[in-house]
Amino acid sequence: MVPAASVAVGVPRSQRWDKVDLEFIYDWFHNESPDVEPDKTTKFTYKRKRCFCAGAQRDLKCTKKVLTCSVTEAVQHCMESDVFRAKGASLHPKNVAACICPCIKPAKRHECVCPICNEFIEALTAYHRSRTHWHSADDPKCTGECGLQCKNTASEFRAFTKNYSTFESAIRCPKQAHPDLALPHDPSYAPEFYPLSCCLKSGGSTGTLPEGVEPCEVCAPVRAKLLPARQQRCKDEMDGNVTWMRYKDIVLQDGKTTNKLTEHHGTRAELVDYIRENAAAWSFHRWVKNWMKWQSKLNMATFDGATEILILTDYAAVYEMKGKTSRTCEHGTTCNQLVALVLHSPSETLPGDERRVQCDYWRFWSNQKGNAEQVSLEP
Repeated sequence: MVPAASVAVGVPRSQRWDKVDLEFIYDWFHNESPDVEPDKTTKFTYKRKRCFCAGAQRDLKCTKKVLTCSVTEAVQHCMESDVFRAKGASLHPKNVAACICPCIKPAKRHECVCPICNEFIEALTAYHRSRTHWHSADDPKCTGECGLQCKNTASEFRAFTKNYSTFESAIRCPKQAHPDLALPHDPSYAPEFYPLSCCLKSGGSTGTLPEGVEPCEVCAPVRAKLLPARQQRCKDEMDGNVTWMRYKDIVLQDGKTTNKLTEHHGTRAELVDYIRENAAAWSFHRWVKNWMKWQSKLNMATFDGATEILILTDYAAVYEMKGKTSRTCEHGTTCNQLVALVLHSPSETLPGDERRVQCDYWRFWSNQKGNAEQVSLEP
């Protein structure tokens, strides 16, 4: 037996040859991710929380933040970032997701949401959740004669509603690279977008908008197969009741109305019809959002600092102005604050390094509701 005194103590453990330092991913989500914002609903700061994240034990001392998109999209944006590609790391998306600090939580979709996205995703979520019961019932109305492999949970027909990213990729042609929109400091990376011809919405004199863009004939049959008309639809997705969330006008006690997200009761066929009829408008809305988001990033990287400034504006929360003392039931005057971030004096663009810009802010107050002159930045 080896004497206890001869046993080595504190010998460092050997490391895998393919170990990747994940610190840069942890820092990127904290400091550089465009999808992470401070949680303005709380001033809470972690002080005694200890966790294992990004390959290390950490004592958290950060404030709470919110993720403004899904974890899947945030991971995709991270893997497409300059920092990640410069490292040349090869990681599974699940490993990247595990590097997100616990202080970053997905935003609740019912707070400050886009009504177009929120209502459609609510319907899609209810559709996917309900289909499991529809197609596995003891007394199904369809035993597979619909030809859609409705009883196979791994089939394309059953899996394409898993989440909105999977849904969109299933009903559109593959994304296309746009090398002409590459950032100056990283010309090797070309952003990818779904073809506009696959994301047209209904309307206009030609039946689709924007006019002048011919609808894609490649992915149209795929959409018709996955979201068929009632005549070709699986019988399990026709009859029967289902509940999902929709925006409706609610009459208040004072006679006024407000538009709120409430439960909607309908049939299975009505739910599928809603998704089928609104998928085009939702997809076009998403295309515009993603395109404008990249264009904003491109503007920051290319504006001429010698002759131009870049201004980003948005409204802050309504502020109530009241005195030190107030009478019972007295309410102070409220005002709207317009915040303008002014970007100027960019640094030199270097290969592989995004240029830095100086940021000042302007603030404007107005107690007039709907004052259009407030958004005018003219002196």
